[in-house]
Amino acid sequence: MLLINMKKTLFLMLLSFSLLEATPTHSLLDIDKDGKVLQQTDATLIMRYLLGFRGSKLIEKALASSIENNSSKIEATLFRLVSSKLLDIDGDGEVKAFQDALILSRWIIGIRGKDLIRGVIQEKSSRKSSKEISNYIKLTFAF
Repeated sequence: MLLINMKKTLFLMLLSFSLLEATPTHSLLDIDKDGKVLQQTDATLIMRYLLGFRGSKLIEKALASSIENNSSKIEATLFRLVSSKLLDIDGDGEVKAFQDALILSRWIIGIRGKDLIRGVIQEKSSRKSSKEISNYIKLTFAF
């Protein structure tokens, strides 16, 4: 089972690099392409996108003034991440704001252990432990 999950993770990583033209030095979670993965920008953009925000509402007050405010590029990046299921952090087959984006947001700000997954992991999740979730994030998003 572990070997199958590792093969699937490696396949998804390779797929993600081709889908998003990422390089190993840049995380796929750097949605605004500023060279950093931050909760107040990147995780906020992911959460808003999953909640249905588009256009100016998606990027409003979520980007640094030095970042090009091109919501269509950001939407395209997020669409590819969601479509590829890479943002299915808990492995339940769906990409959801109050599960997957919340876990990512917690992880980005440094929350680990039981607090990372507290109140979020569902019965149908294939990744249930904090360690499994952290390993998936590190491997998939080049941290």
